[in-house]
Order: sequence, then C-alpha cells, then structure tokens
Amino acid sequence: MARLNHSELKALSGALLELYAPGPYTDLPARMFTTLHRCLSFDFLGYYEISDNQNQRSVIYPEYPFDNRIFEAYLHQHPTWNGIVSGRLESSVKISDFVSRAGWQRTDLYNYIFRPQGQNHQLAFITLGELPQLGVALNRSTRDFSEEERSVLDLLKPHLSQALTASKLSSCFSHAAESNGQAWIVTDSTGRILFETGKAIDLLKEYFGHNGSLPTQVRDWLKRRASGLVNNVPALKLHDFSI
Repeated sequence: MARLNHSELKALSGALLELYAPGPYTDLPARMFTTLHRCLSFDFLGYYEISDNQNQRSVIYPEYPFDNRIFEAYLHQHPTWNGIVSGRLESSVKISDFVSRAGWQRTDLYNYIFRPQGQNHQLAFITLGELPQLGVALNRSTRDFSEEERSVLDLLKPHLSQALTASKLSSCFSHAAESNGQAWIVTDSTGRILFETGKAIDLLKEYFGHNGSLPTQVRDWLKRRASGLVNNVPALKLHDFSI
C-alpha cells in the first residue's frame, strides 16, 4: 500500500468527520461525492446498491443524461465490474488494471455511456459479503488514478459501507419519528442542524421563524445544558477503577 503524507491524512480525517455526520438516506450519494472530493480528484461519482448482481439503486452525481437500460445491457463489457465479480477482489481496481485505454474505448459501453462525458479512467470497488453491496466508481477524463489514490479509496471503503448502513438506519428512525408526529433535532457542537423532522421544522417556524439554522435562544440553552452536565460529572480517581 502506498504511503500517505500528512496533508493526505489530514484530508482523510476531515472526510471521515463529514461522512459520519447524520443525514438523510436519499442524500447519501451527494454526501459521498463531497466527502470523497476532499481526498481525491474526480469528475463523476457512480453510486450503486447491488443485490443478486442487480443494481437496486443507481445514482450518477453530478447528474447527467444516463440511460440505465443501456448501461445494464452492456455491463458485461465493464472491465472493473468483471474483474471484481469474477475475482471477488477486495481492493479498489482501475480500468487500466484489466484493459488498455484503446481497448476500453472500443467497447459499446464506453461509447454509449462514458464517451459523452469523456470518462476515460475509473477507480472503483464493490463490497463483498453483505447486502446490499455498495459499489462506488470514481470517473475522470484527464489522467489515470495513481496508486496513492487507490490506497486512499481502500482506506475509505469500510467507512463508506458503514455510512450506508448508518444512513439507512437513521432513515428508518426518521420515518418512525415522522409517523408518530415527534419533533427531533440533531445538531453538532456549533449548533449546526444535521437532522430535523418535519414536526421540529414546524415548531421552529412557529416560535422562532425558522430559517434553516438553530435559533440563538435554543443554541444558548443547549450550551448551558451541556455545560451543566459536564460540571456535574464527578471527577474520577485512581481508586475508582479495579483491575
């Protein structure tokens, strides 16, 4: 595995903080795009949830005209898909691992799907042993992906998979809260709203004129509550622990 420098590790750490912030399941591909862009250079993100070798959810971000029926019809020509599935490969792979650029550009799949946006190079993975499987493909036109970039995506792979699981779980909780008419707000330490139910939005609008951010009165109250909780935690002493 290629060695990462300090700036790459710092970008990786920042990306993970963004990735694990609560957010709706529907927005996950866009959030992954933003997160991955902190660490890697690419033009388009292909996001796929796969069960029984079939795409159950397919998103290209940023969105562009994309005929999924054509993609499925010529999927058997996809070098990375074939390499991962047939070899059950755990690591991220590049198109250039399997075929030359000229060979790739001679396929129907490239000409119908990838040529219009000039997507000549791809770095991708598919998770194995879990359902749905997560497929992530990074595409760009100008140059092939490096071994350092492969290492970064390999490091992010389990976190991206966990983000999918957490996002779907959060979505289930959200639907349950919405159906019961409950008001839920999740914020970070700065008061930035990370998640809110419709009932919470209605209450904030009614009492504070909600504009998308946490009202100052509520933020100050939360800070006082947090400070009180911290100050009331008894100091731990060495003899409090047993070995």
